[in-house]
Amino acid sequence: MIKGDLSNVSTSRQSNFFSYGAYAGYELSFPSLFIAAEADFIWNEATMKSRHPEYEKQNILGISGLVGVPVTQSIDLYGRAGLVRSEFKLKEPANNASFSQDKNGWSLGFGGRFRFDERMSARIDYRYNQFDQPRFGVYTTSKKAREHLISVGLQYQF
Repeated sequence: MIKGDLSNVSTSRQSNFFSYGAYAGYELSFPSLFIAAEADFIWNEATMKSRHPEYEKQNILGISGLVGVPVTQSIDLYGRAGLVRSEFKLKEPANNASFSQDKNGWSLGFGGRFRFDERMSARIDYRYNQFDQPRFGVYTTSKKAREHLISVGLQYQF
């Protein structure tokens, strides 16, 4: 029987520091605020270190609501809240065991964008994601999976 505890898993990333993503959404603009809904997909692979098994968190799929305010004519600030889903994998080479499962979670964040013109802008975004507690067969963890993401990108509005 395989037994394990992932309680002391450190969520430091090994080699994949950068993630790539795409999002699509809809925005309603008013004179003093804007409201938006976004769906996004982030290509992301984080390997967590522990003593025995190899523990990975894969890509993220999310939906978010955003509420923002214009600070100047070309700068907007916003807050976001949403739901996220990611795949978690565990490999135990010594016992030739492998487990995989999808976990749901929530996301909170904030960001800002600089408008170059009415259609094109640059944006920076911070997100805190927390996922349900991963359980892999007999491997358990007492901690929920958490991550902090900072993204920088370009936005084009149709």
